[in-house]
Amino acid sequence: GESDPASIVRRPTVCGGIEIGRPHRGSDILHAIAATGGSAVARDDTDILKARDDLAMLEGIYAEPTSASALAALAQLAAAGTIGPDDLVFVIVTGSGLKDPGPS
Repeated sequence: GESDPASIVRRPTVCGGIEIGRPHRGSDILHAIAATGGSAVARDDTDILKARDDLAMLEGIYAEPTSASALAALAQLAAAGTIGPDDLVFVIVTGSGLKDPGPS
């Protein structure tokens, strides 16, 4: 219900694209979540890398970790029943794992 995201302590992650303490458009993100009845979840690096590897093995798509984080979140939401088996869900994977240098 907040209009601005809470400040968090930044910590290292394999997801360089989302390793930020305070998103520049954080209030826009919160508004979009509220307007669509959506939700947001956090996943750890182990779950994100597993989602990346599963996508590569099952579909032949090698995503960079920031893109794979959405797939890890989808798995959590499906397991919790937030997303049902008949729900239509789109997950956009925009970053290639071939271009990602990995953690520094």
